[in-house]
Amino acid sequence: MTPHGGDAALPGPELGPFLKRVRYHGVQGILNATPSFQAAAGPDLAGAVSRMAMADAVHEEVHRTLLREVFDAFAAAEIPFLVLKGTAVAYLFHEDPAARPRCDTDLFVPEDRLSDAESCLASLGFQTSPVYAPVYQHTHAITRHGMSLEIDLHWRAANSEVISRAFEFDPMLADSQPVPRLHPAARAPSSADLLCFAIMHMALDQAHRSGARMIWLDDMALIARRLGEAGWASFLRGVEVRGLAGVARSSLNKVEAKFGGLVPQPVTATLNTLPNGALSDYLSASRTQRFRQELAIRPPADALRFLWQVVLPDRARLAAKYGAAPAWKVPWLYARRAVSGLRQWRLMR
Repeated sequence: MTPHGGDAALPGPELGPFLKRVRYHGVQGILNATPSFQAAAGPDLAGAVSRMAMADAVHEEVHRTLLREVFDAFAAAEIPFLVLKGTAVAYLFHEDPAARPRCDTDLFVPEDRLSDAESCLASLGFQTSPVYAPVYQHTHAITRHGMSLEIDLHWRAANSEVISRAFEFDPMLADSQPVPRLHPAARAPSSADLLCFAIMHMALDQAHRSGARMIWLDDMALIARRLGEAGWASFLRGVEVRGLAGVARSSLNKVEAKFGGLVPQPVTATLNTLPNGALSDYLSASRTQRFRQELAIRPPADALRFLWQVVLPDRARLAAKYGAAPAWKVPWLYARRAVSGLRQWRLMR
């Protein structure tokens, strides 16, 4: 079974591994709302998936209430913001937003309003997680009704200077769209920008996981269904300007293989004429190559600061990785980290 149609053999009595994959791919809500899955799954599997989807629905209700409080505070402080990634897709393209599960909400604010946005979150009771430089986001967490809820507050689009320069706040805000089902003040990137962002993020996501998650492909399919001629034209412009054509071709080919008939032939033809692009080359590179690009794109002083933060992070980051340690042990932990990093670097070249 694949989301939104397509049959496959369903598992036998041993449900655990299958349910683990369902959770990994984030498709429990989609499967639960698919009649053909319910008919073929049998009561045990259908019931297990239904319980997973119900838990997501409860989480979504609490999370939505909290987000509306956050957006009320941002609106009162006149802080512009964009809702990114899964939450934007959930409220723009899903009939039931809980069908798009996610562990947090990503919000993008201008860097000069970051402190104001963080003050708003603090006033609502959010706690800031330790900051592990170099990053362009802070995680803010709160507990409501026994549930831990998180907001990733970005002042750049991603924890990468290369990517952030391709997805800057002001142009994305200028082309943004309202998200009225979430909040009157909520805005998200245009559908074309959301598709570009999803393509970029899936390429990064795959570097840390065993293959593409189905939910990312489903996000792209839902956006593609709604784009229309003008939207596809805007998407192609965004792909060309950002240097994203190579990764876009690969990602949309995967979407077509799963869902079929979503990408117009002229769009495919135009994509095939474009060079891969610098951002595609970055996303397809090894971690070592990407690190070198992150250094090269910065002015010398910023590059040295970035390198220092990576090689010699603060003690909070060491504690998060290795646990609390007395002062005498800290130099040994730095040495341990350096040896581990050198081994990884040799493997990644």
